[in-house]
Amino acid sequence: MTFLQQTAQRIFEQHGPSLSDVWVILPTRRAVSVFLEELAALSDRPFLAPHAMAVDDFITQGAGVQLIDSVSLLFELYDVFKEIDPQVEFEQFIGWASVLLADFDRIDQYLVSPTELFSYLTAAKALERWQVDQPSSARPIVETPGTSRYFKLFENLHTAYNALHKRLTEQRLAYRGMAYRLLAQNVEALIRDNLAYERVYFVGFNALSRAEEHIIRVLVDAQKAELIWDADQYYIRDWGQEAGEFLRRYRDNGWFFSKQNQEDLAQLSNNLLGTEKNIRVVGVPNASMQAKVAGKIYSDWQKGQESSVNSRQQGTDSLPTTDDSRLSTKKTAIVLADETLLIPVLYALDENVTDLNVTMGLSLRSSLLFTLVDTLFEMQRTVHEFRTKDGRELRIPKYHHRHVVKVLNHPFVKQYERIRG
Repeated sequence: MTFLQQTAQRIFEQHGPSLSDVWVILPTRRAVSVFLEELAALSDRPFLAPHAMAVDDFITQGAGVQLIDSVSLLFELYDVFKEIDPQVEFEQFIGWASVLLADFDRIDQYLVSPTELFSYLTAAKALERWQVDQPSSARPIVETPGTSRYFKLFENLHTAYNALHKRLTEQRLAYRGMAYRLLAQNVEALIRDNLAYERVYFVGFNALSRAEEHIIRVLVDAQKAELIWDADQYYIRDWGQEAGEFLRRYRDNGWFFSKQNQEDLAQLSNNLLGTEKNIRVVGVPNASMQAKVAGKIYSDWQKGQESSVNSRQQGTDSLPTTDDSRLSTKKTAIVLADETLLIPVLYALDENVTDLNVTMGLSLRSSLLFTLVDTLFEMQRTVHEFRTKDGRELRIPKYHHRHVVKVLNHPFVKQYERIRG
């Protein structure tokens, strides 16, 4: 039984069949989807489901704000710096803006005091400008407009931070870290004393930020929340395993561990070392062969599952009500270390694989849409040009056959060809 199956069964037994006042917070939306599927399988009758959501959605809903997208956030920050320094150039700003926003996000998630931090940075840069290590006999370095603007940036960080918060608050928007800080600072009024949140479960978390720790601690102390840990003995009891560092720290410090949580830790699963595993290592010469081999291995394994089911059915008088092979293949995971292999792997799978869930990112440059648009632009760029007798340039729409064939063989175009045929 998987961790989410155990969690669904535990919550259903404690609060079922009506779970409308229960909140289940999980790390990702993918986990939310799987949890609800496992919960629905526990009853053959309709029932009110709990409020299951990803932690980011829970934070933004509790704080009463909406997450702003990254592009809009960049322009908001640019407007802030334009007010501080009208001469700031967007080409230079875009180079360091994403780094600064990542720092703002980390500052808020870990509840760092911006006044103290930015005051320290300003003082540190002032000492750097002072050049205290420079010999007294050396010629003083003349400050250029570039160096002056560089140091002015650090002097204005606190102003920019406050101005960005003000602009976003007026629009009821927030970036991720800002939403976490808002809820952490007002968790008593927004969550703890809110009758809509009767019981909250935090499921499957590991390394918590300081804002998350504060929010959960307040709710646990008020006996309004409980944590359900996804842990294995391999990580908890072996101090050499870095992945279990935070869970061991929470256990040793007594953080968020109620009596029920202590029982959970005492009955940790031992799946990594205590269950039998079949590991097969296949060497291939290049990356593209990985996709082909993965598709071939899955196809052979699926056929083996189907033949096994058929042999069992022939040896019994009655047919099973469910297809065991489908249940087995449904729990199959193909993990890729390189995201560029996603499309080749999808094409390498058999045509009978219709239900699948892709949970990894894919850059636009690696997508089929990019290759199609890139080929079309390449065709336009290589259009034949001729000169007339009077010297004028004449572009004639004649394309190189390789580009035309590449467009016609593109999967998007081939799809329309099959539909039309």
